[in-house]
Amino acid sequence: MRADVQALPFKDATFDAIKITEVLEHVPDTASALRECHRVLRPGGRLVATAPFLEHLHGDPNDYVRYTDLMWRRLIAESGLTANTVTPQGGYFTHLAGMLRLLVQRAPAGLRHAGYLFFPLLDLLVCLDRTPYARRPEFASYVGGYFIVASR
Repeated sequence: MRADVQALPFKDATFDAIKITEVLEHVPDTASALRECHRVLRPGGRLVATAPFLEHLHGDPNDYVRYTDLMWRRLIAESGLTANTVTPQGGYFTHLAGMLRLLVQRAPAGLRHAGYLFFPLLDLLVCLDRTPYARRPEFASYVGGYFIVASR
């Protein structure tokens, strides 16, 4: 079934849980989508969502928004839901590794195949996001996206 998250074809209080991943950036009115999630969740129900922040723009069909932690909390509260967690995902080194992987994948065949040898090093680069070094202000402000859990 395919449905518009801004106008869900379900009765009020139908679901115990809703999972919506990497979709809300494609919705022209995120607040309306969150209100609809609130409407179709049963009391005590949970919304689990992921949304990009520092990621490439992509159309599928459109890419409209990127929100910060504070804006997600505001939109969730205004929808009638309660934000249990809005957790940053990825970070500076994760994003850097992703951009380097994309650079390798888009390189001409010979360079691309040689570049694949560096992928294990890029995996190690990602591990730096879990270190105290990455919590320094100049790195901590880089957020790949958010993992959101909210309840009705």
